[in-house]
Amino acid sequence: IYTKEINNYTARKLVVKKGRNDIHSLDDLKGKKMALTANSEMSRIVRAFNETADVPIDIVYNDKGSVENLNQVATGRVDAAGEYVYVTDAFQRMMGMPVEAVGSFLKLNGQAFLDTHFLLRKDENSQKLADRLDEDLKTMRADGTLKKLSVQFLGADYTVEPEE
Repeated sequence: IYTKEINNYTARKLVVKKGRNDIHSLDDLKGKKMALTANSEMSRIVRAFNETADVPIDIVYNDKGSVENLNQVATGRVDAAGEYVYVTDAFQRMMGMPVEAVGSFLKLNGQAFLDTHFLLRKDENSQKLADRLDEDLKTMRADGTLKKLSVQFLGADYTVEPEE
């Protein structure tokens, strides 16, 4: 069961080592290395890009997720990664790693932003919980609490679609 109310929006951008200015798009990554988590929507974006690219992006898969992707960028083992903007920002703030999000938001099937919902087990009790979460999310959005929590814990307001 998914909640009906959106709790935040996620969007991905390319991430490069801080100060690098030669990469702003997937086209700029042709023939270069890019770190990806195998089962992410970012890997689907890059695989689709590679299907028509004259020179494909060299994909370096890992199974450890965003932190490993960003670590590979920061240490220069790959040229870029594609990560959620708020994850990149948190990685910079908390770990002091020299990475930055660049370029436009990356799109999957024409969509740049993914709305995020809570996922619960499919049963009667979970439906009651989903209904309560929906009520609380509506209240928190209306009184500004959801935005406040997003800024406090994610570093920006991700309760609305990010601006390009």
